[in-house]
Amino acid sequence: MHRKGEGMAPNPARAFMWFSLAAKRGDAKAKAGLREVSKTMPPAEMSQAEATGAGLRGLELSSGAY
Repeated sequence: MHRKGEGMAPNPARAFMWFSLAAKRGDAKAKAGLREVSKTMPPAEMSQAEATGAGLRGLELSSGAY
């Protein structure tokens, strides 16, 4: 959703955050999405998105939230 802008403006940082959270739980599609979206982001932006997601760990993630 956030990567492609489905129903909202595209937001690579938000997509990175959700992909990162799901990838850490072993989601293969999220790992692929994380690799793809990280190609377009500067390292500082990835670090910031990861830090934002750190506060969300432990939330139940539903398929397709990213």
